[in-house]
Amino acid sequence: MLAFDAFILNEDRHTNNILFLYDSVTKIWKLAPLFDHGLSLLSDIKDYPLNIPISILKRKVKAKPFSSAFSKQLALYQGDPFIKRNLLVQKLEEAPYHLNRAKDVVLSQLQERSLQRLIID
Repeated sequence: MLAFDAFILNEDRHTNNILFLYDSVTKIWKLAPLFDHGLSLLSDIKDYPLNIPISILKRKVKAKPFSSAFSKQLALYQGDPFIKRNLLVQKLEEAPYHLNRAKDVVLSQLQERSLQRLIID
């Protein structure tokens, strides 16, 4: 969850959108599917104006809830890479509608050095 939030620059992760599901048969708790990504990809144009370069805006985004730095939250991630670069780029190109700046942010994040361990080439 925190690694994905770092990739999409989700500034709105909080304890009301971190949920767990309990399987009463196996008696195992699991993280619920992720949701509420509305304040991701620099979508708030009041805080992240369209006329300012993405590289500058990315420095302003604050992570939540465990640290205000995505790098610190990302350091906690011990898992395997999970972002399929080629498939993601293909889907961005094939989108039936214009993705505007969101596409540019994703492409920028794919180049981000600190995120390379999340990406499958």
